[in-house]
Amino acid sequence: MKLLIRFVLIIQILLVSHTIALASVALEKALFHSKSLSVLETAILFSKEVDKEFSSKQIREQFRQMVEDIRPVIEKESRPKKQLTILKEFIYEKWGFKVPSQVGGNNNLGYYDSLLRFAEESPEQIYKDSFLVPVIQNRQGNCLGLTSLYLALAEALDLPIYPVFAPYHIFPRYDDGTVKINIEATAFGMIFPDQFYIRVAHLSKEAIEQKSYLATLEPKDLFSGYYLALGSYYSGQGLIKKAKSAFQSSLKVSPKLALAYTNLAFVYSYYKMSSDWNSVTDTAMELDPNFIGSYLMMAQAYAREGNYPKAITVMKKAVEKHPDVAHAYALLAEYYLVEGDFKKSIKGIEKAIHIAPWEGSFYATLAKIHYYKKDYPKSLKSAKKAQSMGAKDLTYLYLAKKKMG
Repeated sequence: MKLLIRFVLIIQILLVSHTIALASVALEKALFHSKSLSVLETAILFSKEVDKEFSSKQIREQFRQMVEDIRPVIEKESRPKKQLTILKEFIYEKWGFKVPSQVGGNNNLGYYDSLLRFAEESPEQIYKDSFLVPVIQNRQGNCLGLTSLYLALAEALDLPIYPVFAPYHIFPRYDDGTVKINIEATAFGMIFPDQFYIRVAHLSKEAIEQKSYLATLEPKDLFSGYYLALGSYYSGQGLIKKAKSAFQSSLKVSPKLALAYTNLAFVYSYYKMSSDWNSVTDTAMELDPNFIGSYLMMAQAYAREGNYPKAITVMKKAVEKHPDVAHAYALLAEYYLVEGDFKKSIKGIEKAIHIAPWEGSFYATLAKIHYYKKDYPKSLKSAKKAQSMGAKDLTYLYLAKKKMG
């Protein structure tokens, strides 16, 4: 009986593996060998990599109803801005699509801090908010999910809307060759000029000239973002080889995407798959010398190797280029703490708190620094502040209480 059960389990595993392989082959064929790329159908193939239970037929029907709902209204209008207003009203008002609170809920967060906070989401939540299928099902999406919706609708309605990358970000752009309009999907369809993204993301001249960012891309480039999200999902699930493959596929779709290089370098470094993480990060730096993701990746890689002085050097460069990114100062503070430099560690975390005083995790870090400095009253005070702000790590609240009796 045990042999029979084992045989059945092996067959089930083989069948699942075969199904995944078939889905991956179909995905590769759609992206790299198909002459006509359907945004909706390719998004469905991506979702099958993660979720085998959803009904493709139901998703197609829901999307068809949306298209039929908006088509008679938008076909009466030929002016680009009016067409985009109609799209915005249908997507966010009539159909009720929302932006996750961690993406659009705190307007005080800086560009990078809001996106780095979002990166802490669970693999399941990343999938739900990033891929078009669950976005349609749940009526909620992040920048990738909502850009997917815009592009799928544009394809069905014959509108010239294409994807555009910025660091850690993607947005749709109306571009008919004459009129160019950026649509910020995570700001409920508001229109922002290129200069907005250059300013808030500190975009380098090199990145723009090399068309790493702010270039009007082809619809298939959207799925470079999907591969990035898929890689993050796999990494969160501990499926490291699949994560590596997804990040490599992202580069195959969009070879100038700096984030794909840093994500691949992270896999190489964190899971010790290759010592080549440094050269991969160098490529990302060549594409965008200002990209903070490259600095964060390099610093964390050096820290994992125990080379904290090198990690500190990298993060000092990061805060020089991005003096408004609170998370960068917080990471620098952690490295100074490991080196036993309490003064610089406190200075770093206080700078992070000054930039983002609502971030409870920074007070938890401050509590940790004071604890190791053996200033237990200040550690307890900071830990209580962290607790009141909903910080998850309250280790030093209990440790400081214990030390103080």
